[in-house]
Amino acid sequence: MPGEQRRRRLRDLEPRARATAIIVITALLGAVTPTMTSTALTSTAAEPTVKMIYAAPEAHGTRGTKAQPCSLARAQAHARRLAAAGHSVVVTLAGGRYELAAPLRFDARDSGVGDATVTYRAAPGERPVLTGASKVRGWTRSSIGDGIWRARTPVGLDTRQLYVDEKLAPRASIAVDPSAIALNRMGFTIKDQALQARLARVADPSRLELQSVASFTNRYLPVKSVAGAAVTMAQPSWDNNTFGYDVVQQPFRTPEFSLENAPELLSAAGQWAIVPSAGRLYYRAGDGVNPNTLDVELPRLESVLQVAGTYDAPARNLVFEGLTFTGTSWMHPSTDDGFASQQTGTYVTGVSAERPADAFDTCRVGCSGFESTRAAWGMIAGAVQVSAATNIDFADNVFVNLGSQGLGIGNDGGANASGVDLGARNITVTGNRFEELAGGGIIVGGSRLDAHHPSRPEMTNSDIVIDNNVIHDIGIDYKDQDGVFATYVDGLTVSHNLIYNQPYSAIGVGFGWGAWDAGGSQVYEDRGTYEHWPRYATPTVARDYRIVNNRMDNVVTRMNDAACIYTLGSVPGSLIDGNYCTDLGNDRLDYSWPVYLDEASRYWTVSNNVFLGIPDGLHTNRAPSGQPNSHLTAVNNYLSANAATEDLTRAPDSTSTNLVAVHEPNVPLEASRIIFGSGLRDRAAADDDHPPVGAQLSVPDGRLGSGQSVTVTAALENFDTARSATAVSTTLTGPEGWTVTPAPDQPDTIRGGDSVTAGWTVTAPERPTSSAPQEFTATIGYTYRGVPFTATRTVTLAQKLPPVTSLSTFAGGGAAMEFGELDGSHSMTGYSGDTMGLFGIDQDSYGTIYEDAAAGTTSTVTARVTAYDQVVGSSKAGIVLRNDLTEAGTGQGYVSLMVQSEGVTLFNDSNGDGKVDEFYPLRSGPTTGPLWLRLTRDGGSVKGSYSADGVTWTVLAQTLTLNNPTANLDAGLIYVPDTGTTPTSPKGTASFDSFSVE
Repeated sequence: MPGEQRRRRLRDLEPRARATAIIVITALLGAVTPTMTSTALTSTAAEPTVKMIYAAPEAHGTRGTKAQPCSLARAQAHARRLAAAGHSVVVTLAGGRYELAAPLRFDARDSGVGDATVTYRAAPGERPVLTGASKVRGWTRSSIGDGIWRARTPVGLDTRQLYVDEKLAPRASIAVDPSAIALNRMGFTIKDQALQARLARVADPSRLELQSVASFTNRYLPVKSVAGAAVTMAQPSWDNNTFGYDVVQQPFRTPEFSLENAPELLSAAGQWAIVPSAGRLYYRAGDGVNPNTLDVELPRLESVLQVAGTYDAPARNLVFEGLTFTGTSWMHPSTDDGFASQQTGTYVTGVSAERPADAFDTCRVGCSGFESTRAAWGMIAGAVQVSAATNIDFADNVFVNLGSQGLGIGNDGGANASGVDLGARNITVTGNRFEELAGGGIIVGGSRLDAHHPSRPEMTNSDIVIDNNVIHDIGIDYKDQDGVFATYVDGLTVSHNLIYNQPYSAIGVGFGWGAWDAGGSQVYEDRGTYEHWPRYATPTVARDYRIVNNRMDNVVTRMNDAACIYTLGSVPGSLIDGNYCTDLGNDRLDYSWPVYLDEASRYWTVSNNVFLGIPDGLHTNRAPSGQPNSHLTAVNNYLSANAATEDLTRAPDSTSTNLVAVHEPNVPLEASRIIFGSGLRDRAAADDDHPPVGAQLSVPDGRLGSGQSVTVTAALENFDTARSATAVSTTLTGPEGWTVTPAPDQPDTIRGGDSVTAGWTVTAPERPTSSAPQEFTATIGYTYRGVPFTATRTVTLAQKLPPVTSLSTFAGGGAAMEFGELDGSHSMTGYSGDTMGLFGIDQDSYGTIYEDAAAGTTSTVTARVTAYDQVVGSSKAGIVLRNDLTEAGTGQGYVSLMVQSEGVTLFNDSNGDGKVDEFYPLRSGPTTGPLWLRLTRDGGSVKGSYSADGVTWTVLAQTLTLNNPTANLDAGLIYVPDTGTTPTSPKGTASFDSFSVE
């Protein structure tokens, strides 16, 4: 299913709710203490009793009854008095807009005592909206440009976000080509005259910011002044953004630069800019759009809810249910600090005393001075904050239009307005929606020393559950943010969440890059970390993470060096299981993975996951050398065939078994079961992202003699144990000349939890018609929960061809092949190892059909790969040159050009040991047949090229040097299934035509 169609469906999983009533709360909730009046509700349990309080946006009563509701401030005061008396309390909020003048604050006084709880919930069927924003009205046309409108705002009020019709509107900005500016120690020099002229028109250059989107950092750098072509940047932001890693002047990929935040830069419809000193807000409307018809929300608060007690008296036993949190803007990046991002919401702040004077030149890829900041990084604040709190539940809430991360749990680094960091225990986040956020969805834990080695036990973050939430379209302004990110927690579960449209990783867990793990890291010893910070002999508090049954889609849409699931550091006893992720990447992507076990990742089991439409396999980072990654286990994972690879076994004490290559649409039954079980629990309706019936075709022998028959069987399983699939239909279609006869008694119903089979007898033609395997398609239709579903699966059958007589054949290095020939086309079917002498692989295993001593010193070898089975991610097929192709593992003068999952790839045995030690994957372009390939020999040099039609050729950049070639080389076709070298190894087939040597 196309990605955009899938994402439209994901967006429709939950209805949106809106509220209309308005109230302004003019005092902190804790400041009002009226006489207690409430209505009691008899509890089903004897103790504690449950007391009911009712609040409404426009209420002015004092009793807090259903008939006479009170304000939210009075409701909190009532609840405090009742809770202190030992009662459980339920505060029911009527639907409407509660416009806050200050954040709601809950501490130990608001807590349930003993087993009692205090709940703030929405009235049934209603949606109370707690907002830190005000509506903007009274728009008039502005004289500063066509289509630009203006409105009055309070003088001095600044914001980094504006929300228009529940979407985060972009600030005024213009793209800046990196070549248009020259960065220096003070800022940059403008090299482009048009850009210089445009900035000269900016009335207040000190409002400008430079945004940098690099590999894994998204930075904001305020401007101090502009004088002609010289732009001086504010300090300490410029210094903090120009030392470390992935820095502005030396990012790890080509950056995207933009200049933002001035009315003179309003360059596209929907952009806005605010001028606090004048109390003016500017908005560039689209053609025919009057902003007076839009819902424009101007945030005034940085957070809307703060739950924090103290370590000795934590907030406890609080529930927030059915509420909407909205309308904030986090203003720290607008200070002279800017936003010196270090990854996933952490940032360098303040003057760095150890920064070398020449750091702009000498510390652009790290140095000891930069390491002095590592344990003092700040963390982006949550719009909803929880710290020093126990037994706090968030259920069925909406976090929308927030200017930072949606929910911060046990954070540090100034991320809590209460001033109390960490200390979050038994926090449950279930059934919520997080959407249209400037920052990440949920951040758990901190990054400073007390986060991983707490100085008192009450600081430990523990037992956090994030389950059954929808998180999408977040990280809009701060793009290096995850849907869910957790650093150091003693017991974390992230389960059954639906996470999509993510600029960075969907889920990130662990932190510290191993620097704070027991014994430390040699890498960070070499970098100078321990010149400034302790090297711990004891482990961090991070342990027992369960990342299970999550559904992720369309991730890493802007950044790089990320994953569906990303890990750092040692987290003993941890599991990544039952997750399903599709569609990762962007047009600037260099590298990212489905699971990325980055620096020092240890003690992870990665099992029973499905990753489709992702360009690479399971990966652990062993660079630079000395990374202590170890104790990694991967088992039963399913990846797209073009990416079914792993390198986890490079790490000590690590294993990987049963890595299954998925050839879509042929998703194995077990993978289909994982897909059905991923994502939200108890989905309200049938949804074709989670098909309830799995199907898998099988055939005892896919190679038939002329006129022979074989039975194709479809195993069907209903994964929903409670509901039947009805109106089941099954058909199998194939190419002309083949006969398909359905078996009697095909199934018409699959009861909940049952498995059934359908079958067909397929008969081959009397004589072969093609050297290539023929595809048959099974179509399975059924109805589930009233919704029709259709699934397709394919199987290939091939006729046995006459033996090869025009050329020579050979299978070596443990390979076993059956060779065939038909009317100038050729095929190979069998198994083999790899042809690689790198990465701990020592194999030269292949099948070949070749012409002996055919390629002279000036010659061209051409063939077309019509098709090949990508049995595993490293299966490949193409053409080959060698002194003697029967000398597998020893013969010299050995080069090949093959197509594989990484694209067209040149392979070379440069040292003459008989195995490949150089390879150059294109990493773009075609990965399957039909594809023309060509090797051109000129003495001791060889060039490769490929073509879709045999007419227009693309020449690869590399020129290979043959090692000790003979005057006349063997030239031929080559197939490397790379499935193993035992008789039970899976077999594949490759077919070729148009082979020639000239």
